[in-house]
Amino acid sequence: MVEIIYNKLVRDNIPKIINDQDNQSCEYYTIEDEDEYFKYLIQKVIEEINEFYHNPISEEMADVMEVLMAIIKLKNIDVHTVESTRIKKLLEKGRFNKKYVLKRVIKH
Repeated sequence: MVEIIYNKLVRDNIPKIINDQDNQSCEYYTIEDEDEYFKYLIQKVIEEINEFYHNPISEEMADVMEVLMAIIKLKNIDVHTVESTRIKKLLEKGRFNKKYVLKRVIKH
């Protein structure tokens, strides 16, 4: 018998998928506290961004976006407001197409 400790947020169907396997089972709990949930979501988005960094494919980006959508929902942020703000910032400050790295600013 091998036991693997995860202590990480997983998608809703993962416990059932694991428990439906003949040779494995899992233990899990439901987060009740919103602060704890937010903490786990932040950890999860970092995990997913790392996975995308190492394997930049659409499936990995979909995972990043799913966690971001959960954060948006938790914090009662309107998706349309996020998109309109993104466009406003794009028009004011630009995109990231020119690949500039700001090294320093000298104030006189």
